Amino acid sequence: MNITYKDVHHLFSDTKGYKNDNIAFETMSFGVYEEQPKGLFIPLEGQEDLQQAIYQGAIAAIWEKSKSLPKYIPNDFPIFFVSNINSAALQLIEQFVMNQSNITTNFLVYEKYGDTKKTVIYSPKDNRQQLIVLMDAWKGRE
Repeated sequence: MNITYKDVHHLFSDTKGYKNDNIAFETMSFGVYEEQPKGLFIPLEGQEDLQQAIYQGAIAAIWEKSKSLPKYIPNDFPIFFVSNINSAALQLIEQFVMNQSNITTNFLVYEKYGDTKKTVIYSPKDNRQQLIVLMDAWKGRE
């Protein structure tokens, strides 16, 4: 079962754009460098190029209220507004990955290892422990 618009809206009710409870997110991406088919884009650490995320396949985004939305965003593009993007990312992982065993949405995380940068795919089914480690690392950033 993929995470849906309805699931995300339950956590973050301040929205803009097209509202459809049945939109299903195949991926949840924290960066813009890889394809994110039917993705929910969450811009972390300077990864705020929403146009690139849309080009890569994002069909909705979570956006910090204090930041202006780029003018090029289509009016019907779904946006969920949050007060803190890191807290929102943690909330999503805790709510859907840790509490539900049937989630199939993949998490795409852009990670830096020294001089090397790459996108890592975390599947909740196979990588629950790695997602817990990732959450713990993010908790210090809130």
